[in-house]
Amino acid sequence: QQQYQMSRFLASFYKGNFAINDAGLTAYHRAPGTYVLDLMGLGSTEALNADTGNPDVVDDLVRRHSVGLAALYPDWFPIPQSWRELAELHLPGIARATAEATVAIYVTPEGDEKAIRRDLQEFQKTLPPGVRLTFQPSDR
Repeated sequence: QQQYQMSRFLASFYKGNFAINDAGLTAYHRAPGTYVLDLMGLGSTEALNADTGNPDVVDDLVRRHSVGLAALYPDWFPIPQSWRELAELHLPGIARATAEATVAIYVTPEGDEKAIRRDLQEFQKTLPPGVRLTFQPSDR
């Protein structure tokens, strides 16, 4: 469910460049012309050779590739202070075969927070039973 739901969001709702830690289906089904920054490095040699344990390095990679959204397991990478968490995708234990039950979705300085929130709200309407998207409050 996690790979499938994130791939649906990144192909059909959010049409920009994105960073992810578990590329797989999300990279395969992305919107045409978008760039995928695979922070684990399997799909991005640049990330493989970078110190992705350093939030400044991660932030620099994101800015260099005009990545507006990051969908990550929050405990796997240090999150740059310039990013803002918008929402979390939660999957029921039985429906997931992934390392974590929650994917945090962030807007980066390259992204448009209002547009991404709208995309997430539209996506939320299409989620199957048991899969939840919870939003962080907006300051804007």
